[in-house]
Amino acid sequence: MELKILQINLHHSKAATANLVYLMESRQYDVALIQEPWVVRGNIKGLQSKELQLYKSNLDSQNSNPRTCIVAKKQFNLFLLTTYSNTDQTTVRLERDGLPMLILSSTYMPYDGTEGPPADITETLVSFASKNKFDIILGCDSNSHHMQWGSTDTNTRGESLFEFIIEKNLLVANRGNTPTFVTKTREEVLDITLTSNSDTCQLEQWKVLDEISFSDHRLIEFYVPDAARHIKPFRNNRRTDWHVFNRELVKNISHLNNDNNLDTNSLDKLTEEFTGILRDALDKSCPR
Repeated sequence: MELKILQINLHHSKAATANLVYLMESRQYDVALIQEPWVVRGNIKGLQSKELQLYKSNLDSQNSNPRTCIVAKKQFNLFLLTTYSNTDQTTVRLERDGLPMLILSSTYMPYDGTEGPPADITETLVSFASKNKFDIILGCDSNSHHMQWGSTDTNTRGESLFEFIIEKNLLVANRGNTPTFVTKTREEVLDITLTSNSDTCQLEQWKVLDEISFSDHRLIEFYVPDAARHIKPFRNNRRTDWHVFNRELVKNISHLNNDNNLDTNSLDKLTEEFTGILRDALDKSCPR
């Protein structure tokens, strides 16, 4: 079972936002790495639903409109990494059972930046992942040209970013030269997906989708093979049905040995039985 991921710059579009939510819910995508979301009065709009959870930096409203966020199905146990998140970068971690931690980041690299990409926070994030041997996937609107990822030419920003990619031993997941940015007068590959060079972080079926995105950027789709199978199950205790929990507890606890004169072995056995009763009651009242 793959982890299905979308990547898109929404160009602040309400229609593109609605389309993304529809695609995620109808086609069972798990995560979306988003740049330039639809924002109203400093707040990201349109991306939360009964099935989807929004992740963004809490610093956004203090500085300027947020230019990145991540949306994921609520069943996944994602945690926002605030140290590596700001207006232009949103980073979460995903625990996987038996596999390295997976870091997912949505990154916007401003075209009007005073220095070539990447920003310091992106460099720090990649170094953090490498030092701890975590896998990492970065969905980037790079605003940079390089023929290595399919652009029509290479510019100074692209050279700066490519040097960083080589230095940090990252892989460019882009395949082919299908434009990711399309207007009436211009077509270019600006959006790139970067990954750690790891056997447990090999992306499959990376492609630019042909369908209308309602943005000047196109949708990118890719899979992390077998990632979802290794994700640790998540139990949201806030959704516990306490009536069911109490019913199951009362029903089963009456069978326990209530002798006040138990030896050590009997106490150990009683503890195991009681722990099992609690676990069963929780499983029935709050499934993973």
